[in-house]
This record gives sequence, C-alpha cells and structure tokens, in this order.
Amino acid sequence: MRLEHKTVRAELKMDDGGSGEARIATLNVVDKDGDVTLPGFFGDAQVAHLLPAHDWSHVPMGKGRVVERGDAAYVAFQINTEIAAARDWQSALKFDLANPPAIQEWSYGFRVHADAWKEEQRDGRRVRLMGPRPDGSPGAIVHEFSPVVVGAGEGTGTVAVKGRGARYVEELDAAVEALRSIVARTKAVRGLRREKGGDLAPDRLKAIREIAEELPGLGLELGELLTDVARTDPANLFADFIRVTGKARAALSS
Repeated sequence: MRLEHKTVRAELKMDDGGSGEARIATLNVVDKDGDVTLPGFFGDAQVAHLLPAHDWSHVPMGKGRVVERGDAAYVAFQINTEIAAARDWQSALKFDLANPPAIQEWSYGFRVHADAWKEEQRDGRRVRLMGPRPDGSPGAIVHEFSPVVVGAGEGTGTVAVKGRGARYVEELDAAVEALRSIVARTKAVRGLRREKGGDLAPDRLKAIREIAEELPGLGLELGELLTDVARTDPANLFADFIRVTGKARAALSS
C-alpha cells in the first residue's frame, strides 16, 4: 500500500479548548482526483495523528477520530495546547473561522488496501471507486491529518497565520515539500490513468501547467535574492524548490 494524500477545503468547527471537527470527504461523489469514496471506506473510530503540513518528524499536535456520518466523513480532533506549534495552529484556525470566508485547507495521509478499490467508467471518464474491504472492514488506514500551508488541489494558495510570527525555515520546508508532493502525486496518478488508456482530467493538466509556467519567473526573482548569500542560509531551500518544479514540466511532457 502506498501513502496517498488528499487536500480539501474542509468544513470546520472548533471551540476555544482546541476540540473540533473537520469534514474531510463527501461520499458517493467524484472528487477532483477522479475518486469516489463509498460508505464504509473510512469506517468508524480510526485514530490519526494531527501533524503540521504532513511533517512526520514533528511531534504530533493532537489526535483525531475518523468517523462516517450521513453522506460525509469527519475527523473529530483534539489539539494538544501544551505544544507551542499546536497553539500557533489553533490561533491560525480560530482567526480563519472568525474572518469569513474560511480558506484554511486540510489534507490527510492514508493508504488504500489493494482489495478496497476498483476502476469503472462514469459519465465518459474513468474513476476510482474506494470502499470497504470484502470482509466489510475499512478500506483505508488514515495515518495523519494536517492543516496545510499550500494545498495541491483547486482553490489552493492558503497561507496560515501563526501566532508570534511564522518560522521562516518552516515555511520554506513546507513549500519544498508541497512541490515534491505535487510531482510525486502527478506521476503516480497519471501513470495509473495511462495504464488504462486515459490521462489526467483537462482541468488538472491546466492547473499543473499554470504552476510550471509561473515558476521560472519566481526562479529569477529568487536567484537575485540568493546573490551573495551563504549556502547555509535557509533561503537556499528555495533552490530545491525550483529544481523540483522542473520535474513537474518533465512529468507533463512525457
């Protein structure tokens, strides 16, 4: 089972104590990745870690219980406010909710069991149906869920506002990781579609091309900023950022 991520503009409720609930999936509809999540895919009472931007090296900021209710799947979570980073994210989430429209995006990392999915044609496109396993147990293992700085799907571009000032190096790390995730996911999803004689949906291809076309100009600006800067400076992480996005172009032209 390979690790996958989905990014959503989740409906969120949260109280002042750090308890909350985020809607992470709508069942029985085709999502932007061409997947249909069926009832029973998540099941109930799965526990996942709350991490910042999928950083598995970071101490968990809390935990959550994944449940299905009605036509949706939710993560009911509790933030551990004893952790400084968790307090920062709690502040950012509260600010987002208090200043509508809420734009914070969430992403969850999960693995799909090999016997819990299949492909079929729907309305002229090939989709992946993800449901429970043949024995009725959940078809997915949800390892973690994360508030993310930059989402990989449509409607992205969210930057969280942290209390006491954002840590610059963390923002750089998150940006590099987001681009690497986009490249890896594009290769994986496109490879799967091409095996079946298809390709990514036109809107997905358009979004990726827009990213690839935007980055050269950013690279020139960053190159000027990096002039006479020591290689040990955190800003040099952006050099990785630009190199990685070159792979996105290659993935689209192959």
